Amino acid sequence: MHLILLVGIFGGFAAIGVTVYCYGRERKRFFESLSAFCRHLNTEISFSKNELARVIESYQHAYSKSFLNTLTGYKNLLDTKQDITHQTLTPYMWHRLRPEERSHVSEFFLNLGRHGAKEEIEKLESAHSHFTTLHQTAATRLKKEATLYLKLFIIMGIACVILLF
Repeated sequence: MHLILLVGIFGGFAAIGVTVYCYGRERKRFFESLSAFCRHLNTEISFSKNELARVIESYQHAYSKSFLNTLTGYKNLLDTKQDITHQTLTPYMWHRLRPEERSHVSEFFLNLGRHGAKEEIEKLESAHSHFTTLHQTAATRLKKEATLYLKLFIIMGIACVILLF
């Protein structure tokens, strides 16, 4: 019984560490996918001049699950010809975004496809640079903080097991 308790304590600490790490990894993937979407969209508008819905369909396999949910929700709003507002986009936003990030992502999708090709390309380049910065920040935090928390919680679990043994 004592051994099961020790394994449970270690498992709990390790699970907390893995959860923190997975959160950081998913943030990195979300912004990486968003940045890639801006790049793909910019290329499509510049050269192919495809419709927005067709562009979204053509690159869906390349994105993270959390970003794909947001993108699919946005495409559903386009397909059903609903007004795209912050309120209609909110249910599709990844729930773990910070409020200011949620606002930027929502604003990006809100303004998508509402300008001429030249102005749209300029806005996409600006959004791409902003989302690339967020991706780099998330990658740095994953490398430093999330990895540190993972190791820290594993060490804390080992320490608790040693102290209780």
